[in-house]
Amino acid sequence: MGLRILGQQSTRPQTVGYGLVDSPAALCAWIVEKFWSWTDSGGDLHRVITRDELLDNLMLYWLPGTGASSARLYWESLRQVNE
Repeated sequence: MGLRILGQQSTRPQTVGYGLVDSPAALCAWIVEKFWSWTDSGGDLHRVITRDELLDNLMLYWLPGTGASSARLYWESLRQVNE
């Protein structure tokens, strides 16, 4: 699922953004995938971040509804790196 979302995010960030703002499950999957790929977890995410810390991060995106703007920011940043 992560590669599919990454591919979608790299070409249509707004489409991913709608899911991140509308669905707590989609937001959770997106955030967990980011932490899993960006940390040196060795495949065990809970080795580097607790469930409470993960939930705190999820709530920072969910409560203000910033999932879509975050997906857009990551898309714009990735484009600048690849240029």
